[in-house]
Amino acid sequence: MFLYNYETRLLEKEYTIGIGKGGLIPRRYVGDHSTPTGVYRLVQKRDDAWWKTNKGEPLPDYYGGKEGGMLVLAGQWHPEIAIHGNTDPKLGAVSNGCIRAVNTDVNELMRTVPLGSMIIVTK
Repeated sequence: MFLYNYETRLLEKEYTIGIGKGGLIPRRYVGDHSTPTGVYRLVQKRDDAWWKTNKGEPLPDYYGGKEGGMLVLAGQWHPEIAIHGNTDPKLGAVSNGCIRAVNTDVNELMRTVPLGSMIIVTK
C-alpha cells in the first residue's frame, strides 16, 4: 500500500498489507472474500475507545484488539471494506475482503490521513 502526499503527489511511505482470500479484483458480491478494487473515501476512524462507546465492547482481535484500529472506506461496497489492524502477524491473501496491516501502521494512518481522503484500491 502506498501513501502519497496530496499537495506534492510524491510517495511518502509504503506499507506491507494483507488482502482478501478472494484476491484483489472487482467484487462480484458481498461475501466473496475479495478485496474490491475501486475509488473510496475515508469516512470514519474507529479505535478501541470508539468501539467501546458505540459497540459496548473492546475492538475485536480480528481488527487489531485494543492496540488496533479501523479506517472505514465509503464507496460502492460501503460498509464492506476497511483498512484495519490485526493481532495475527500473518499478512497476504488472508482476510474476508478488508485490507489488513500491522497495528502500528494502522495507528499511523489513523493519525495522519484526514477524513475525506481519497483511497484508490487497485492492482
